[in-house]
Amino acid sequence: MMDETTRDVVYRLNIEVYENIEEEWTYFEYTSAGFCEAIMFLGYPIWSSECDDRVWDEETDTPEPLYDYVKRESIKLIQKLQGALK
Repeated sequence: MMDETTRDVVYRLNIEVYENIEEEWTYFEYTSAGFCEAIMFLGYPIWSSECDDRVWDEETDTPEPLYDYVKRESIKLIQKLQGALK
């Protein structure tokens, strides 16, 4: 797959959220300060181009796909919030 832009990733994830739970108020947000891009979910920062914690693939010399990272980190956030509300 061709590299997705940050906005493409946010769009794709928002489509998945809507198709699975049909909730318009739960969504990923794309923000930019011109020099930095970020993805937010439920008001929490999930990824930033200034602090990119994706796993580096030594074989391909590239980071893991942004989509995979953001999805994994958003699931961790949901689990963390669920644990806090018990």
